[in-house]
Amino acid sequence: MTLLTEQALELPSGIGAELRPLSGADEDWLCALEPGTPTAVVVTRLLARCTVKVCGAEVDDVARVRDLLVADRDYLLLSLRALTFGNHFDAVLECPYCSEKLDVSFEASDVPVTARRADGSRHKLEVADTGARKVRIAFHLPRGTDQELAAQMDVEPELAMLAACVEEVNGKPAGIELLKALDSATVMRIDEAIEGIAPAVDLAMDLTCAECGREFPADFALAPFLLQDMRLSSDQLLREVHALAYHYHWSESDILRLARLRRRAYLELISAELRSQGEA
Repeated sequence: MTLLTEQALELPSGIGAELRPLSGADEDWLCALEPGTPTAVVVTRLLARCTVKVCGAEVDDVARVRDLLVADRDYLLLSLRALTFGNHFDAVLECPYCSEKLDVSFEASDVPVTARRADGSRHKLEVADTGARKVRIAFHLPRGTDQELAAQMDVEPELAMLAACVEEVNGKPAGIELLKALDSATVMRIDEAIEGIAPAVDLAMDLTCAECGREFPADFALAPFLLQDMRLSSDQLLREVHALAYHYHWSESDILRLARLRRRAYLELISAELRSQGEA
């Protein structure tokens, strides 16, 4: 009764993975999350539930998806949303100039993906600071582990992520304080160098406000947007489970193993039958 079709994917870093759609049990898990749970932790746990294989190996704990590059995690999350709910997105944004609400629609295929062969190995970089002094950096590309670590740091998110990825500065073990000692231009060059070799999944677009006519760039934080989009209220899920249990006499556990599209298909059949009987 599960009927969760797996999909094979090639991730932006070039590795392969297999993914299944959200089940009702996964939606129930999302509804029950503690408020304030860091986004990176939610992504790790959700992907560990729904990613079947990575590089041909079974995913049986969070460690495998925690160690994936950020772009691969974002791509899996985007694919999970598309596989479960379809490719179309509707969003409501606010104009930064006049605060008017804008309805925005796009497809999953519109989200730019920069594919680059990459892994978690160490990279080296040499940049010049504002005093023309050479700064030698050793770093690795951003992974889920780094996102979770950065979420625990009480500094700006960009600096926290950089601190999680930079391993050495001029041969010394890196850290927040060492990065803070560098001038801002040098820090920016390091960040740009990492972005220049890492695969990426970026949800950004240029919009024009229909009310004031001004143009502005909209850059979504992809993971929070997708998680919010995939969340279903616990009340709604409970009503859907109740309707299926009432009409088909299935157990709650059986219903929650269904994918959402299959669950909604059964609900549509019930609704159509009630309408035909004049009971809707």
